[in-house]
Amino acid sequence: TSLREEIRQECGEGWMIRGIGKGLIQKVQLTVRFKDGNRTSIVLGPKAKSDPNFVPWVGTSAGWILRVSTDIALIMKSQGKGLAEVGNPSELFLKGESASGVATIVAFEGTRSLVVDLQALVGVTSYASPRRTATGLGTNRLHQILAVLEKHMGLPLSRYDCYLAVAGGLEVEEPAADLGVAAAVVSSYRDLMLPKGTVLLGELGLGGQLRPVGQLGQRLKEAVRLGFHRAVVPQGSGLGPIGKELELELLEAASVTEALVMALGVNPADDRC
Repeated sequence: TSLREEIRQECGEGWMIRGIGKGLIQKVQLTVRFKDGNRTSIVLGPKAKSDPNFVPWVGTSAGWILRVSTDIALIMKSQGKGLAEVGNPSELFLKGESASGVATIVAFEGTRSLVVDLQALVGVTSYASPRRTATGLGTNRLHQILAVLEKHMGLPLSRYDCYLAVAGGLEVEEPAADLGVAAAVVSSYRDLMLPKGTVLLGELGLGGQLRPVGQLGQRLKEAVRLGFHRAVVPQGSGLGPIGKELELELLEAASVTEALVMALGVNPADDRC
């Protein structure tokens, strides 16, 4: 079986493959069919960036994210007859499970708001230097958030290994995820579960303050649409009327400590919790 035929069998007839190298894919051009019958040609591949039709892509365990422009991202899923557009992409990145170390955020991919679970595992290290790994989030960002939690909440996280993952393999690059990361880490460290239906949004400053994030109203609407009824957000959001309209309990906090106390219902800095 040729490589071209293997790709067709794997991806279905919606894929039109061109530019196959000697055993390696140098460039792949795809014609994607959408639900409305329209088609579009895109180019994928590690050496395709010089092509004017190149479309950055991300393969996740849930599907494919094709960034058509800086504002538009298509969430696709490989099916028997090719790629199909996903109607409700948020459900791909939600596990719907209640466990310590799990927190939920609303991220943006292009103009799409996606409700995403973050998972953290914190444990006492057996190494001279604790291990810190992040999947789907920048490791430097994780280090910064851990430093803020240790400095401003007194949590001795420098003695603990910390592993963080974004559900579904999605990559989250925006600082709006900071509060969710902090909540997942503290939830795992204290072995506490966040109340079901809670979403967390906010950027953490180095001084422990909670900073505003963009498109907050749109993020909250997406969370409510998926059944969330409680949101922890930065103080001064001015979204009280929207919260009432959406029947959403809006908890506004000025600092990471205040936000996590609101989210967890206890003070995670208290050794008795």
